Amino acid sequence: MRELSLYEIKCYHNQKMKEHRHEITVHIKRKCHNAEDVDDLVQEVFLRFFKNLCNTRSVPDHPKAYLYAIAKSVCCDEYRKMKTREGTVSLDENTGLSEQLSDENNQPDDLLIRKEDIAIFKKRINELPEGKMKRTVQLLIEGFSIPEIAQKFNQKRSTISSTITQAKKRLQTLYPA
Repeated sequence: MRELSLYEIKCYHNQKMKEHRHEITVHIKRKCHNAEDVDDLVQEVFLRFFKNLCNTRSVPDHPKAYLYAIAKSVCCDEYRKMKTREGTVSLDENTGLSEQLSDENNQPDDLLIRKEDIAIFKKRINELPEGKMKRTVQLLIEGFSIPEIAQKFNQKRSTISSTITQAKKRLQTLYPA
């Protein structure tokens, strides 16, 4: 296979962009939760495609499949960035507990119920097996961010996020909503 010139690469890239842009856009819209980011992510897919064409100076055997693989990678990268930006993970994602606990306009009876809910939640956390999972969740409740907890345990953020996810699953299994 002969090496392509930069002009040939540019023409090939433009052709594939015209052929597959709509399909890739639809694919990313399905995968991405933020509609505002779709155009940027599609642009990133074709930028990576162009960079790879320039680096290899050759054409992929299956360009459509290759574009979808890049799109998947771009969506995964965006998801990781989004999780990193958030910094923390909600332990009560599907239970509605955070709304109950954070409502400032509670009546006295509601405050009593809220205190009971907090006590029940802490009791459930204390019922987690001793170890890193329990300590991680307790630190999260105390207001530490995932990066701070990771630094405290001298571990990666992804490991701490995984530990929190496992704790959430265990709590949801033990105490279904």
